[in-house]
Amino acid sequence: MPDINNMGKVNHDYGVCGFTSSLYALYTHSPGNQDYLSKAGDKKLRVAAEIKTYLQILKSEDSSLLAETAAFTRSFQGSYSGFTIAEYIRKINSMTSSAATAESVDISIALPPDAVVKYLRDICNLRSAKIVDASASPHEAVVGVKNGDAKFKLYDGLCHYVYKRGSTIYSWGKQFTSVSDADASFSPCVMISTSG
Repeated sequence: MPDINNMGKVNHDYGVCGFTSSLYALYTHSPGNQDYLSKAGDKKLRVAAEIKTYLQILKSEDSSLLAETAAFTRSFQGSYSGFTIAEYIRKINSMTSSAATAESVDISIALPPDAVVKYLRDICNLRSAKIVDASASPHEAVVGVKNGDAKFKLYDGLCHYVYKRGSTIYSWGKQFTSVSDADASFSPCVMISTSG
């Protein structure tokens, strides 16, 4: 039986919340594909392949979103301070060489809000996806949150995305009753409506 929670399981171990929050929305809007999405959504290699495909599309379009994504990922500092798209894709390509290699690859990547919107519109076919006021409360949205940590300076402190449908918040393969229920330090800073 399909399980929407599978959409966020890879995000439990890796920073791929822009993608997994979008996949929750895709799952909701694609009843005919829910079985496939549920089976693929909790597999690291499959999520990595999806990310690589999107990056290759952006590359083919010579999109400024590639540079913005690299800069946003580097802003998370530490092991991400030298992040490049080319090296990221090389690492994903290496994952098919062995299970041990696949397990050792960190597939974390930070998507700017505009990159999430484009992914929702162009890949998930949710054409009405758009950024709205962060204080808005649409029925369905990808919600960017901040946690007050001063190291997160871009996009009003954005550090994570969750998926909201009605009064339920989805993240990390779990469900919560509110953004603050997911993490007491979270508050919305970016709101991306996923329905018209």
